[in-house]
Amino acid sequence: MYLWRTADYLPDELVGELDRESTPDRFVFLRGESAKDRLGFPTFKCPVPSHNLARFDVLPNNAMVPVVSSRLAELLRQQCPDDVEFIPTKIVCVDRDVTDYVLVNIVALIGGIDLTESRYVCITGTTKIRKVLRLVSIPGALGAHGLARDSYYGRYVWASADLRSYLEMNAIRGVDFVDPACIDEQ
Repeated sequence: MYLWRTADYLPDELVGELDRESTPDRFVFLRGESAKDRLGFPTFKCPVPSHNLARFDVLPNNAMVPVVSSRLAELLRQQCPDDVEFIPTKIVCVDRDVTDYVLVNIVALIGGIDLTESRYVCITGTTKIRKVLRLVSIPGALGAHGLARDSYYGRYVWASADLRSYLEMNAIRGVDFVDPACIDEQ
């Protein structure tokens, strides 16, 4: 299993900023539960011409939630329909609004971090993880899921090897699949 990460090669100017005035609390998307009936229309502000977005299937943003093209949404719908829900999203660019990307709310939740072998820092006074220093995953934790959010650290999204292969075969642009063993900030 791999960590799903927005690709490092995406230009910084593509980072969309969640419009917090017209959009619900972004942390609702980190819980691994359905949010479809509780949401308005999430809006991201992206200070580039709209044609710059078209080169990528995953757009970087400050909400820590995948925002994906309709093409990638269809591939995810085919491969892991029970793990995700798609929320229509508006991206406000300098020249026009774009509505052919969706926010992917990952509703599958797993405990993928081996808490005994990993090293992490907790939020002061809590047992909630603030930062992972060394990551060891639990083999097989994904089970039959293609995508799942981590129950111990909601920022982490896990992807199966099968989903990774399928998306790479379809030349998806804008996502990296990171081997958990590469997370080591000691």
